[in-house]
Amino acid sequence: MIFLPLIGNRVLIFEIDDIKKLREVGIVGVLSGTLPKAPQQNVFSGVPLQLSIYEVLWLIDNGHAKLIDSKAYHKMLMEGSTPQQINEGNKVRLAGPSNSHYVITPNTSPNKLDLDMNSFEVSRDEYLMRQPILHENFAKKYNAFSKLRSMGHYLMPGLRFGGTFVSYPGDPLRFHSHLIVKCVKPDEEVNLIDLVTGGRLATAVKKAWVLVSEEPTRDDSIDAYSIEWAGFG
Repeated sequence: MIFLPLIGNRVLIFEIDDIKKLREVGIVGVLSGTLPKAPQQNVFSGVPLQLSIYEVLWLIDNGHAKLIDSKAYHKMLMEGSTPQQINEGNKVRLAGPSNSHYVITPNTSPNKLDLDMNSFEVSRDEYLMRQPILHENFAKKYNAFSKLRSMGHYLMPGLRFGGTFVSYPGDPLRFHSHLIVKCVKPDEEVNLIDLVTGGRLATAVKKAWVLVSEEPTRDDSIDAYSIEWAGFG
């Protein structure tokens, strides 16, 4: 079970082991932190890993993870620490690099190791209530995300390509994306200009443009139509 720390209305993962576990179940997220040795660039990012609302809900619905109230959990840890331990930690931090060869051994008593994380669990409904705005097509987009993920697709945000998601056939560290996925309503009219520009853009970056909508006659089903620009690129 992976515990997802909820900070405000966002899920931010700082533990490398948890990030590895997420990739094992097909959830990639987006690194949103700076690198300590190169803080003034934004080409390469580091922890924390931020998860989208679709990724969080998919993890919960499929039993891979639980949401944890990070503020309440860390407040409990602080209250469980003695003033002496807090002062020692502050002294080392204020001392700076000159005393970097000193370390503080954490308290490994059973009452620290056997903390019940479940007591800080945040429900799915409470998580949704913390979100400032949910798009009117949110449920349809999540249904599409869930269906594509169940088919083995790795999904990342597709805004830079004009889509809802970008789909990879495997881990994005090993594969290039093949599909630009755009979620539409079942009865939505697609402008011909959008159809042409979407198809040309996708073909130019060696992908297929896929329109995905719910199938109203079948529960939890989707219809998908791929568009490629022949003889181009």
